[in-house]
Amino acid sequence: PFDEVVQTLQEELPEKLDLLHSIDTEPLSTASLAQVHRATLVDGRQVVIKAQHRGVASLMRQDMANLKSILGVVARFDKDADFGPVVREWTAEVLKELDFRTEATNMAEVRSLIDRRRIRAIVPAAVPELVTPRVLVMDFCAGFPIRDTARLDAFGVDREVLLQRVCAAWAAQMHEAGVFNADPHPGNILVS
Repeated sequence: PFDEVVQTLQEELPEKLDLLHSIDTEPLSTASLAQVHRATLVDGRQVVIKAQHRGVASLMRQDMANLKSILGVVARFDKDADFGPVVREWTAEVLKELDFRTEATNMAEVRSLIDRRRIRAIVPAAVPELVTPRVLVMDFCAGFPIRDTARLDAFGVDREVLLQRVCAAWAAQMHEAGVFNADPHPGNILVS
């Protein structure tokens, strides 16, 4: 509910809420950790606000502890089923995902990498003074989902060029920098 988003913003940005002019009450998207709302800053800049769902951090931590316990029991009965190292690494990564400051840092690093490699792709810039562990405010990037084939056709998008750009952006992130921005699925890739 939007009132929970407002509560999170009040807790995370108590001294900086005056930087926000307006926020759309309907989310642009919702996922397991957070939801995203379009907003306008007082200076007119169009942004999106990613606000973490209330209570999701403690639920994620509990889920990871439960997974560790369950797989620990399985490993006692079958030494070939010891997934402890995987769970430890996954838990560390989940904890990073729960801190949106990490995402803001990754966005800046990936944007710099893509610029240096002259890859035609856009990574939104975070608004540094509006980034906290549970809130991330970043540029609004207009576009439509890459999986919207009707729009690809309507706009005459050269799919081969598009695929080359997407692959180049991911290859630079994964193989050169060792860091990537966003979950690698089509819902997180827009065509502008």
